[in-house]
Amino acid sequence: MISIIVPMYNSEKVIRRSLDSILEQTYRDYEVVMIDDGSKDGTAGICAEYVSRDPERFKYYYQVNAGVSAARNAGIRNSNGKYLAFLDADDKMAANMLELMADAAEKYSAQMVMCSYFKEKNGKTEEVYFNCPEGLYEGGKEKELFFYLINMNSKKSRPYSGIRMVLRSFLLENDIWFDEKLPRSEDFLFWVKVHYKLNMVYYLSKTPLYYYIVNDKSITHNHVENYWDISWYIYRDLKQSIPDSEGESVGSALVNMLYNKSFIGF
Repeated sequence: MISIIVPMYNSEKVIRRSLDSILEQTYRDYEVVMIDDGSKDGTAGICAEYVSRDPERFKYYYQVNAGVSAARNAGIRNSNGKYLAFLDADDKMAANMLELMADAAEKYSAQMVMCSYFKEKNGKTEEVYFNCPEGLYEGGKEKELFFYLINMNSKKSRPYSGIRMVLRSFLLENDIWFDEKLPRSEDFLFWVKVHYKLNMVYYLSKTPLYYYIVNDKSITHNHVENYWDISWYIYRDLKQSIPDSEGESVGSALVNMLYNKSFIGF
């Protein structure tokens, strides 16, 4: 029922922790789609171990290095599940993550389920909760989540792929893919487009289930010289993707987003 997409690049030091957290899941109806984005270390050998242990559920694919967006897109194309979950190679899942998300999705016919998360840094773990009521967002309420995300309100939503599980058919029907030209903020652009189209979201806002493990060497923690160009690219893309008929509130939100994101690279 659930395809877990795990992109990886030179991840031999962390990938076991990530994959072991999948093996520990209380929910068992899943497949693991491992996309190796051109690793040159021992990543492939470690993945081979998991495939040999559980060949029915663990699938390994290698591609020439093309970036995390290309790896996630390859995972979407090679997946077979009703739902898609995303797990970064240096993060992990709580043991009951898939069970709680699948239960919510099936019970409420949600197109997407979101959760809060744990943040681990320097051996310390912090629970991060979103300041939103837990429950089903529909009938126009789901647009609140869209605006929370586009306004970059960290207390109500974040653009992390790992805290979301989404219907695979929804992505394919709406032709939504990760932008492979973006070197950064690809999650933000992707999930803003997803949120704009959604009309049934279940928010486990009081339930942290994903472990986001801070890596100071990650690209998301380093200065990017051309971040204004990246922000402008995202702004123009969203201006084209979201109809003008949505009103001035969306236009204002996009301008504010451009203003806020332009400072991230400095």
